[in-house]
Amino acid sequence: MAEQPPSAQAQRRPIIIGVIVVIVALIALVLWQTVSPGGSQAPTPTQEPAATVEERAADTESANAETATEAPAETEAPADTPDPTDTEAPADTPVPTNTEEPTATEEPTATEEPTETATPADTPTPEPPAQVSDLDPIAYEDLPPEAHDTIALIDEDGPFPYDKDGSTFQNREGILPDRPEGYYSEYTVITPGSDDRGARRIVAGEDGELYYTDDHYESFEEVIR
Repeated sequence: MAEQPPSAQAQRRPIIIGVIVVIVALIALVLWQTVSPGGSQAPTPTQEPAATVEERAADTESANAETATEAPAETEAPADTPDPTDTEAPADTPVPTNTEEPTATEEPTATEEPTETATPADTPTPEPPAQVSDLDPIAYEDLPPEAHDTIALIDEDGPFPYDKDGSTFQNREGILPDRPEGYYSEYTVITPGSDDRGARRIVAGEDGELYYTDDHYESFEEVIR
């Protein structure tokens, strides 16, 4: 059988496919150039940096020059800071020569003097209990003779003419110095011509003090011997 010649459509297919491939390739190339940083538009900015690089280099050199000039000023500062002139002060601070003066504060030894003044051993000198009241004094010699007899019996501890002699004097009038109950004792001073004990008395204290009354305890005088 004889071969039939290919049809016109079959002959066009390779051409159409080739055209489509070329178109797709062109589109892809255009897209790649526009999207990629190294596209066809990139070369224009690459031409400008030539001038800007020189300007930037000049700026960086001037900046370096300024920093170089300013840097020594800052580096000189630390040279000044290490001037610890203040550290020399410690050499002056060892002024402990004055600190030795506190030894002068040991003068409180003068305060020890009060110990000498505080010798109250002199003050305890007990005074005789004769003048312990505000009563008027009367000398022993000025008493009536009967009072002398009564005082003699008191010194000898009797015998007394009356049973009440030596009894406790209560000091209810409060004329004599206030003492505990039982401290005072009363004794009769005989009154010549009287039928009873009369109004005269000697009141004796336990410490030896003597008081005389001639009006039955309305007033007293302190006997001084």
